[in-house]
Amino acid sequence: MEALSATGLRSIRYYNEITPQVDQVVANDLKPEAAEAIRINVVRNGLDPESQVIPSCGDANIVMMQAAAAGEHYDVVDLDPYGSAAPFLNATMMSVADGGLLAVTCTDMAVLAGARPETCFSKYGSMPLHKRFCHEGGVRILLASLERAASLHKKYIEPLLSCSIDFYSRVFVRVHTSAAESKRSALRLSQLYACGGCAAFHWQPLGREKPAKSGKTTHVRGAYAPTVGSECSECGGRFQLGGPYWAGELHSRPFVRRVLDTLESDHEAYAAKFATLPRMMGRLVVCHDELEGSPLYYDLPSMLSALNLTPVKKDEFMAGLVSLGYEVTETHASVSGFKTNAPAGAVYDVLRAWAAKFPPVRAPASVEWQKIIAREVNSKVSFDTSILPKASSQKRRLSKFPQNPEAFWGPKMRATGQKRKPGDESATGLLPAQMERQRSRQKRKARMCRNMMDSGACGDEACTRVHPTPEQRAAIRDPELSRKEKGALLRSILHKSEDDGGEE
Repeated sequence: MEALSATGLRSIRYYNEITPQVDQVVANDLKPEAAEAIRINVVRNGLDPESQVIPSCGDANIVMMQAAAAGEHYDVVDLDPYGSAAPFLNATMMSVADGGLLAVTCTDMAVLAGARPETCFSKYGSMPLHKRFCHEGGVRILLASLERAASLHKKYIEPLLSCSIDFYSRVFVRVHTSAAESKRSALRLSQLYACGGCAAFHWQPLGREKPAKSGKTTHVRGAYAPTVGSECSECGGRFQLGGPYWAGELHSRPFVRRVLDTLESDHEAYAAKFATLPRMMGRLVVCHDELEGSPLYYDLPSMLSALNLTPVKKDEFMAGLVSLGYEVTETHASVSGFKTNAPAGAVYDVLRAWAAKFPPVRAPASVEWQKIIAREVNSKVSFDTSILPKASSQKRRLSKFPQNPEAFWGPKMRATGQKRKPGDESATGLLPAQMERQRSRQKRKARMCRNMMDSGACGDEACTRVHPTPEQRAAIRDPELSRKEKGALLRSILHKSEDDGGEE
């Protein structure tokens, strides 16, 4: 079932491309106009709207709960709303079959990543932390919400593939029915302590296993008090508390391996079928190779910037951690991030070793980072990249983080049901703020003529740059002007020239 189908195109593709595994697809939408569009598209594609791709009009929650009440359960449920999928999770867990697949998309990444923590808590029941690892953190909050919704119906989830992609989260989970396993949900969720002064973080499970008196089974009890104090042992900063987060694995490595094998088995056919095959392959390989048992990741550029250090290649930094005996891999959620089982102290040791090799030009601005860089290096670190294992993406020559296909890649304006008039500026598909940024960039293309500023005469008839008047030249050269005031004056001159459509 595709609960929020809009035009029904995805449902039609499901039926056409997964046949004969799919007997029937229900394409539902709230609006009657959308349901009619689904029916028209189904007929145009040569399918039967009565037995193959069935249009449905109604509230997704009601449709799914009615199906569950009638004893009908869907093998696959696809939720792809505009924004949050949280309002549909309870009904979805009621309607999905035991062992069924649930595919969920959430485009409110700003909420999940911690930009609006109060909204995230009200929707997903978790307090996010707006840190550098926020994109993976958002995926884990979504999985935690799915786990809690499943446990209400004596079910639990098994993540198969969970990704943070561009502006949204997309997760594929298998839903199992087991009253006993659903009671162990607390073992799969954790609180997070993240330092407010540096990049260190620590996990605190919500539950623990306690052996029963018989010794044959275990009970779930509340976890013991956290081993971390109120202050970070690395920098002295105070901890911030977030969660609960999903603390298990994001992906099923065997499942991702099977998907890759399927795509590689007939690469030419799939390349002709999917224009985004390289992008999919690159993403799957990074997910497959991600380090297991190490939730969240560190962001290398932000740490280097905080310490005012010379940039280091990510491979060299990862080699430093490997030389200390730790495991480290890339993360799919960030091109500059890395996952490791090393504690924060070991990560900082590698940073200190790099600082000893290339001393910073000035001390860090933050007191916490000053404490970190002032410590001595406790281990011998090597930045030789030859000790790194060759990544699967290198063997396949895949692009792991391809560029977005177009500018302003992301969600467009919410559908209003109104047709746009020809020549309407909104027909560009850009949000008002995006259009304003585009205009600002075009205005900034104008530049002041250097010859005119230096000598008061340009001498080049083909010059297209802005020529300031003598009064403007004198104002710009005023020594009493602050840097901020001079910048504002230059911008006003350039913008005035653009608005007038000619030179000053």
